[in-house]
Amino acid sequence: MSKSQRKPNPTLSSLMEKFARNDVIAELEKEYQVSGGVMLSLSLIDDNHTVRKARPSKQESERFAAALKDRGLWNPLLVRPYQGRYELILGRKRYYGARIVGLKEVPCVISEASDEETLLMLLADVRDQREGSVLEMALIYQALISEYGYSQATLARLSHASRSQITNIIRLLKLPEPVIDELAKGRLTYGHARALIPLSYNDCLDVSEAVIRNSYSVRETEELCRRVLFPGQREDDLRATAIKIGADSIKKKEKSLTIDFPTKGALETFLAKISEKKN
Repeated sequence: MSKSQRKPNPTLSSLMEKFARNDVIAELEKEYQVSGGVMLSLSLIDDNHTVRKARPSKQESERFAAALKDRGLWNPLLVRPYQGRYELILGRKRYYGARIVGLKEVPCVISEASDEETLLMLLADVRDQREGSVLEMALIYQALISEYGYSQATLARLSHASRSQITNIIRLLKLPEPVIDELAKGRLTYGHARALIPLSYNDCLDVSEAVIRNSYSVRETEELCRRVLFPGQREDDLRATAIKIGADSIKKKEKSLTIDFPTKGALETFLAKISEKKN
């Protein structure tokens, strides 16, 4: 490829500055469109290795495939050279839609983005989508933390989210792989998946299957998880035990009981006390 066909690399500092605004991806795509692209064989392009596990749902891909049949691929994909092939950066739904349609070649803009810059662009893309994948976000967060030492406070600022939201999203990756797969497919929502996190591996699989089979709401899922975690445990007993060991707050809703603890140690003490009562 000639140099004129490649998009110049944005500096990391300039990319970070753009994160202060919501429409960073829209701005980037405008720049890429005017820079001109090239036609690449779709067979040479791989999905991004960081978020591949969170591929768009079948329904989303088919919706984009239908649009491609009607109007064609109107926006180029943003890719970068990677391990002798090309790796996708922006345009995942268009990419999967093009595969369903059976396109042989697709318009692309080639960037020399580094691994870190790629992750930041992926983060902006998912953050600014109205129907962005929470699993994609979890994978991106984890990569930025483990590979580049980003703090949760920095991720919260870049994501326009709270630190507690960052923590809860990352915790999704502790779920069993089959459950993560159902989340990726859209058969479980973020609320469902979050309720499943405290369960053991086997209980998590069993409850997730029941949730999908019976189309349980998030609230119904939370209640089911509570019964699995505390079989036969009365709500008043839970309250009394939590108060004795210093829970910060106890919030009762129609079908759920939320207990906040000041430290992980306090939570572990509470769980140990519950176990003693069961035995």
